[in-house]
Amino acid sequence: MQLAKNAGLFTIGVAPTVNPELLKKQVLDLVLAKIGDELDSYRPS
Repeated sequence: MQLAKNAGLFTIGVAPTVNPELLKKQVLDLVLAKIGDELDSYRPS
């Protein structure tokens, strides 16, 4: 994930089987509980 961030890519983690806190430590832009959550309403700052 860090390589993607360094390349300027927007990173999303989906956490149905992985602890969301662990994903947040990976400097993700967005962590979802399941595919489809918040994708329509998310606006990067």
